[in-house]
Amino acid sequence: MKFIKWILNGLAGSIVILGAAIFMLRLAGICPYAVLSGSMEPVIPTGGIVFTDTTDRQPAEGDVITYQLSGTTVTHRVIRQEKYGYITKGDANQGEDANPVLPSQIVGTVCFSLPVLGFVVSYLQNRAVLLLILAAAVLSLLAESKPVLRAETFNRKKEKGERGKGTRGKTI
Repeated sequence: MKFIKWILNGLAGSIVILGAAIFMLRLAGICPYAVLSGSMEPVIPTGGIVFTDTTDRQPAEGDVITYQLSGTTVTHRVIRQEKYGYITKGDANQGEDANPVLPSQIVGTVCFSLPVLGFVVSYLQNRAVLLLILAAAVLSLLAESKPVLRAETFNRKKEKGERGKGTRGKTI
């Protein structure tokens, strides 16, 4: 049981640290996006997470960008710039993407990526999963903590009897 509590507490602590780090990055204009396809492998593996600088929306050739396409977030490399937009391609894809990316579709330029964390972020975006993990961690903390105030039963008669036997009434 202690092992499970240790795991849950570690998981809850990791979530808090990850959340704080992502919050600080967002303040700087850097947003995380999960990569759930293999179009950018091996540079960005499936399940990775990219951190996109949303203040840099004018990429150069060779930059990896994150953009919106029909309600989906896509991360691909800029191959070239044309009159109306940017031509992109996933590193693992055979050909260029069919349509140019318009400047209004660009979310930002990718600054860095981390493997595997995309799966974690993807699952944590599900509120039910997050609440379940946090509830389990709180319950394990409560189960292990000792009460601050203890209710003790005192035998008043015994206390009085012991006090009466001491030096009470005697002259020293």
